[in-house]
Amino acid sequence: MGKGLAAILDNNRPDDTVITWRAKQVFTLKEFRNSILQLIALLSIHPQQRWALYFEDAYYFTVAFLALLYCGKTPVLLGYLKPAVLKEQQDQFDAVLTDLSLLEESFVIINTTQLDNHSMVKLPVWPKQQYLVLFTSGSTGIPKPIHKAIDLLVIESQLLLENFGEKLKQTKLVATVSHQHLYGLTFRIILPLLAGIPFNADMIRYHEQLQVYQQQPLVVVSSPAFLKRLDKTLAVVDCKLVFSAGGALTYEQAQQVKKSFNLLPQEIYGSSESGIVATRVQSIINQYWQPFGGIHIIQNEDQSISVKSPHCEEQLLQLADRIKLVDNGFELLGRKDNIVKIEESRVSLSLVERRLKNLPAISEAVVLVLQIPQQTALGAVLVLSKEGKKQLALQGSVILFRSLRQQLKEWLELIAIPKRWRIVEELPQNTQGKIIYPELQELFR
Repeated sequence: MGKGLAAILDNNRPDDTVITWRAKQVFTLKEFRNSILQLIALLSIHPQQRWALYFEDAYYFTVAFLALLYCGKTPVLLGYLKPAVLKEQQDQFDAVLTDLSLLEESFVIINTTQLDNHSMVKLPVWPKQQYLVLFTSGSTGIPKPIHKAIDLLVIESQLLLENFGEKLKQTKLVATVSHQHLYGLTFRIILPLLAGIPFNADMIRYHEQLQVYQQQPLVVVSSPAFLKRLDKTLAVVDCKLVFSAGGALTYEQAQQVKKSFNLLPQEIYGSSESGIVATRVQSIINQYWQPFGGIHIIQNEDQSISVKSPHCEEQLLQLADRIKLVDNGFELLGRKDNIVKIEESRVSLSLVERRLKNLPAISEAVVLVLQIPQQTALGAVLVLSKEGKKQLALQGSVILFRSLRQQLKEWLELIAIPKRWRIVEELPQNTQGKIIYPELQELFR
């Protein structure tokens, strides 16, 4: 299956094929191939095998990713890049490839923006059985390394082409998510490479940036976090496809996407371990998820989901979500690992969060397990609604929190009511729309 990616640089393809663009700058296949050849030549003089990748620019990332694979070396995708992260995860890699300036003497670092002194004439033979390493964030905040076979990523992208290939034809692809995570890597990089369509090297951060694509057939790879913030006052951008993954959209949010992009989003359900699992388009309220062809879903006794998939190394992979199987798909019920034990009682963090968000004073809420002196308790991080901000200004935080506790007593056991509270303007999220739990934990220290 390596032939899928190896064929991208085939000499039989026209040299002027557009691979990617950045603002008004266009990168053709000829430039792309030359950049990869230069980096392969440079990497060949370094014995290090495992290379951490962190790139702001998707073009340089793709050059580095393919060059490493051609060299038979292992790409290690970092979710974000800070000196502390490099030191914490340094046992997972030997050297660093980046487009940022790093002052870190502990590692061999190659900055791909400065490739100009090395070259080679011919591509190496595409190696077999290659892997990459990436990290799941998880609600604990402790990064967990996952090894993914490159062949399986190609199989997954080919499945996407079988389902959406016709809609992808003659389009350009832009993304609001980072390529440093599996969703971004698959949908933003590998999918357009195999589909033969150009992708944007820059990440879209604001809805306004999409306004320049009014007259172009566009595919948007996005997250619920971005789609929830769409500006209703902006002109419609007529898209061919809008992908959303990383969490479920509400029916109302999906309809707003339709108003902004002239079509409903294609929501994707999956995980870093499993890859893509199912999809849905919310044409009706309570639309069920449909597994992709060839993927089998099993509901376990505890309502958790197990997946049998051709792009998953495990025969049967159990995920952390709970589901309800129905005749024409399945319904997501929340995460299994969001059930915790406090003083021998089982408490669903998802349920507590849902009850909090139903209160008039609260717009968003995340509930954490805290170890406070002599006991385990819950802490809540809140984003207040307009009404909540008004109550805070008039009554102060002590009375507001007392009122919230009182309202929750109608719905929850005493043990499930948070004992510690924090208010923020917005919840910290990465580019995939995932909550950054370590930052929330810091609020209680």
